[in-house]
Amino acid sequence: APPDYPHDRALAELVRTLRALGPLAAEYGLTVVLEPLNRRECNLVNSLTAGAQIVHATGHPNIQWMADSYHIGMEDENSEDLDFHRDLIHHVHVAEWDARTCPGVVGDDFRPYLSVLRRMGYFHRISIECRWGDLAAEAPIGTRTLRQMLHDVGY
Repeated sequence: APPDYPHDRALAELVRTLRALGPLAAEYGLTVVLEPLNRRECNLVNSLTAGAQIVHATGHPNIQWMADSYHIGMEDENSEDLDFHRDLIHHVHVAEWDARTCPGVVGDDFRPYLSVLRRMGYFHRISIECRWGDLAAEAPIGTRTLRQMLHDVGY
């Protein structure tokens, strides 16, 4: 939202837009997924709880949200909080916290995050969303690292 725009009004407009998109998404067999972003990138939806509240306010099953390990880390949120919103999570991103690198570049441990997802029964997509330095070199490392961590937590 623009800096001088009322926050409550911007949230209401977002909910109204998502409510309108829900039936349209359903008509085409799609799901619209809201991604909470950290405060350095967005001034509207910054936390797991805020994202869940907006999705609940839409009241439509084709409006869901996603969890991104990078934004969760940037907002100092606890991955255990994902469990409170298990019914709304439709997609997951992973990236290392320091420089948003691919898993395995710096060595962040995603097992606690992945363990929560596994325990809550999340079996949808998990994708790497990072800043690639050298895609050809990092993609195999990231894929191997993420697969190993998924295996370690019982996926």
